[in-house]
Amino acid sequence: MRGKLPLILAILLCSTTFAFSQNTRMVLEITPSHTPAGPLTVKPGEQIQFSATAWEWTAAGLKQQVQIGQLTWTVDPASFGSITSGGLLTASTQNTSPRGVVIATAQIGPITIRADVVVMLGSPAVTHTFEGSVSDANGPVHEATV
Repeated sequence: MRGKLPLILAILLCSTTFAFSQNTRMVLEITPSHTPAGPLTVKPGEQIQFSATAWEWTAAGLKQQVQIGQLTWTVDPASFGSITSGGLLTASTQNTSPRGVVIATAQIGPITIRADVVVMLGSPAVTHTFEGSVSDANGPVHEATV
């Protein structure tokens, strides 16, 4: 057993080092996506063109684009709409679901990665502008803005 222990430790050390050196992180990015102003929205019958890009984080912490071998698109639930193999979503005109999820699945060599985007049924967020004056018990407050 004593003679085998150094050999086992050497194999374990080599395999651990190999595993860390091969540890990469791939991500799939879908555009368009939600914005800080709100979720991605679509009206019944409207279309949105989606695209996907695969990225790999290198050991040096750099993000580099990776070639996608095969890309498939799905929408869940199916009643929300249909999506082509090229990523063109058409929202159903008879839609009963207030939200759908567009899912991209990419095959990169032996690795499969997935990303999704939530799409809401409705109108896009509206920006409101207000104007006015500020008053207190003593009357108008000069140089105050609303």
